[in-house]
Amino acid sequence: MRLLLTFMAFALPAISCECARQTICDSLRSPTIFIGEVIDGGISSIQEDPWHSNVDHVRFKVLENFRGLPAGTQTVDLQVMALPGMCAPNPYYRGRKYLVIPGKADGKFVDGPCFSGRDVEKASEEVREVRQYFAGTMPTNVHGQVAIDKDPSSVQYHLAVGETQPLAGVVVSTFSGGKPYSTMTDSNGRYSLSLPTGGNYQLRASLKPYVPQDAEISVPRRGCAEQDFGMEIDNTISGRVWDVRGQPLKGANVGLIDLDRPSRSDRHAWFNQKYTEAPDLTYTFENVPLGRYLLVFNPDGPQPKDRFDLPLESTYYPLGSSRAKAQIVEIKSGGVHLSGMDLIASEPVQFRDVTVQVRFPDGTPMNTAQVRCVGQPLQPGDFPWILEKSLILGKNGLLQFQAPANRKLQLEVKDSFGRDLKASYTSTHEPGSTPITQEFVVTP
Repeated sequence: MRLLLTFMAFALPAISCECARQTICDSLRSPTIFIGEVIDGGISSIQEDPWHSNVDHVRFKVLENFRGLPAGTQTVDLQVMALPGMCAPNPYYRGRKYLVIPGKADGKFVDGPCFSGRDVEKASEEVREVRQYFAGTMPTNVHGQVAIDKDPSSVQYHLAVGETQPLAGVVVSTFSGGKPYSTMTDSNGRYSLSLPTGGNYQLRASLKPYVPQDAEISVPRRGCAEQDFGMEIDNTISGRVWDVRGQPLKGANVGLIDLDRPSRSDRHAWFNQKYTEAPDLTYTFENVPLGRYLLVFNPDGPQPKDRFDLPLESTYYPLGSSRAKAQIVEIKSGGVHLSGMDLIASEPVQFRDVTVQVRFPDGTPMNTAQVRCVGQPLQPGDFPWILEKSLILGKNGLLQFQAPANRKLQLEVKDSFGRDLKASYTSTHEPGSTPITQEFVVTP
């Protein structure tokens, strides 16, 4: 996905910006597009923070010239227009290969502050589409994803963070010249509908008993367009969470776990969560797709008590069941409205203080470190307790948090930008209330 810059000025001299998404189909019409390997400039060390980098140029060795470069061009220089700490991090790393879609300013190639470059390995599907387009083998088409969502514009985001489910078997169809054209979504909710020619089309996504969704889209004569669909269904699940004294809890978190389609997130097992709210202190899941589910109170496990989190163990429906005794909630049709699906909260859990310091051998903090703490499940079939946080610039490489004292913990350090640390940095700690202090020294 390409990112374009949108500035929002609030008060001078402060400036803020956000990056809006542009599809690869839009990018195909860009005046310059090529694949290149970074041979100079860019982020060259794990000790550099891409969010706060002062790197102002990148040199590419041209590997594939699709459009906009003179024949025989060997290298291309690109001016990096980053705003440190704002908009987007510099995506260009020394030695990596990119699909480059630069702009131009004063006769020079530029990119940023919202960057269009895509790592070839991470964006393999988009790179495949570009190669297909310039080889002349891409059929005129519209493609996208279909998922449970009330807003089609949020489908890709919610899928990426594991907060919705893709829908397989959805028929996406249209008419052209009096003839029908249709295709079906795969297990990831993806579809690609080939069309006879460019033009304006009325699309429909349908799968009983979900509500059909329509969209109007303009497809170029040669190329593609992208259209996601958010499907809805008239199914609800509601109930309360009771504390150990028999009183309804306000602000209690309830998660919905899909037994047939595991969560796409590596941080949580649920794909939807709700809180008990006033006036009746109930939670309500709407738009629940067909499937088999578990209802879980405090689905992320015990958290240090604050305004939103509770230091209580997860419990399952019905009432305060363990994972082994949890009852499956099955939705087989539309128009299902399950109420009184109550859970009972558990007793509080004791916590222990954890301090992690991450530095390089010369003593400088690794400000791009991401710390993942995993607490082993207490019972077979339970979900692990997971906390994942990135270090904050200016905290001298320190991260402090609390973890449940009744679990064996594993700490792991990675780079928050996904760069390879070329070694494993982990430690394990037995259950107990003693504070944990752990230092990791990362070798560049």
